[in-house]
Amino acid sequence: MDNGNKDPRTYQIKNPKIEGTTLDLLLDAYYPEMRRIGFVLEALHALPITEENGRVTTTGNYSMRVEGGTSFLVTGSGANKAVLEREGIVYIEEIDYEKGEYRASGEARPSRETLIHDQIYHARPEVNVVLHLHDQVALEYGRARRTEHAIFFANRNDAQEVVDALADENYVELPEHGQFVVGKTIDEALAEARKHHRDARGRQVRTESFRYIMSAAAGIACAFLVQGFSYVIDEKVRNCEYYNNLDGTVTYTCPVEISCGNLKNWEGEKEVMQVDGKRACTYAMNGSS
Repeated sequence: MDNGNKDPRTYQIKNPKIEGTTLDLLLDAYYPEMRRIGFVLEALHALPITEENGRVTTTGNYSMRVEGGTSFLVTGSGANKAVLEREGIVYIEEIDYEKGEYRASGEARPSRETLIHDQIYHARPEVNVVLHLHDQVALEYGRARRTEHAIFFANRNDAQEVVDALADENYVELPEHGQFVVGKTIDEALAEARKHHRDARGRQVRTESFRYIMSAAAGIACAFLVQGFSYVIDEKVRNCEYYNNLDGTVTYTCPVEISCGNLKNWEGEKEVMQVDGKRACTYAMNGSS
């Protein structure tokens, strides 16, 4: 029977075959590194704080493969992964998809994305670390491959969609939800998460700078109109290329018929006629009025 659409929240938990003493040794070995992952992801604001049953917790989750197989340790549902405690770790020995059962051990319950972790470990034998982030900056401003659907409660079919979208890359986005990041090592996975966050943050800064300039330019346009100037900001948006110079100024490269307006040379603003016949207008982002 195909239970690919079975809700993972209804899976039953069965005792694993591993002995308790061996599990304690695994936790001793892996816990410090899993806790380190949480510290780093919290610094990226990739594990947003929330509240569950009156307790402070965090969204997102992450896991590490247990060496030599497809079993893994994963942060449990309701755990504060930013300051992870041993009680917040769940050992997943195997998952029976037909019966809808976890062979697992831990005080916490497996998170709703555990099936995705499991499918990635089965599909990508070189992967030893899986991170599920809720990086809101990357979600809004990132440029990454993505799943076709917004996945929130990942059944087996959903988990397979994530694996397919990830393919042989290390980063994939779940629309309206978050991201999955994988790596051979902890440092490789964290570096991938940092890279996408940094790139998205750069786009956010450029976008917000553009909005600021548009707002300021609109005010300048009104002043020009009062003084009898014909400065049309809509034309500037439609026909000019925008570039953030990262030095407190931005430059619009426009058709020559669009005037730069009244520039403040003491703020570093200037007008340059380019060899391609276009006019480059440089404005200060935070100059005095």
